[in-house]
Amino acid sequence: MKVSALREWLFKQSDLLEKACRAERASDVRRLADLLAARSNSSVTEICKILQAVKPASGKEPSLGNISELLTAMAEAACIFAKSADAKDLRQFVAVIEGKREHSLDAFLQQATEALIKRSTRSAPSGVSEEVLRSYLKRLEEALGDEQGFEEVYQQLQADTRLKAPDFKKLAKSFVGKSGKSKTDALGLIYGRHKSLISARAAAGSTGRRLAG
Repeated sequence: MKVSALREWLFKQSDLLEKACRAERASDVRRLADLLAARSNSSVTEICKILQAVKPASGKEPSLGNISELLTAMAEAACIFAKSADAKDLRQFVAVIEGKREHSLDAFLQQATEALIKRSTRSAPSGVSEEVLRSYLKRLEEALGDEQGFEEVYQQLQADTRLKAPDFKKLAKSFVGKSGKSKTDALGLIYGRHKSLISARAAAGSTGRRLAG
């Protein structure tokens, strides 16, 4: 289950609580859902590991205990109909919250937000500068049709560890007009343009020789 799905589920539970005259608890659940916005594309297991390491102050109201019992009951009800993998993720998330029931909700949300944002920034791909991509584009264009020259540039490009998949796709878009779905697709498109030109020249030469004969 993606965190975005868990977040949506939490929002629905908060709406349900509000309709059941538990407006205060509904607000707490919404705050918990908002916490997950920083890592919406992560898996529930990933964010549970991060949240498990958060150790806020204890004894201040409101505490996580105020919503942990509600979440446990709601999760168990949802798990009756959920897929086994989703049910496992729900129980895992609720178990993390239950394990911190003595802690302050406000302190937990503050420290958890900082931890999630910090981890997200650390794991984001760095990519390369536009200058590096422009340099590769210029060299590819200049070597286009030159078998040895193009092979040299292509091998360097392929082995450049600074480039991430988005960089390869951006370069392919500029060089070929298509970006591809992955690094492998992008490299294939880049090399394909060169091979098409080589093949076209070979075909033209063959036709010329036949006409001359």
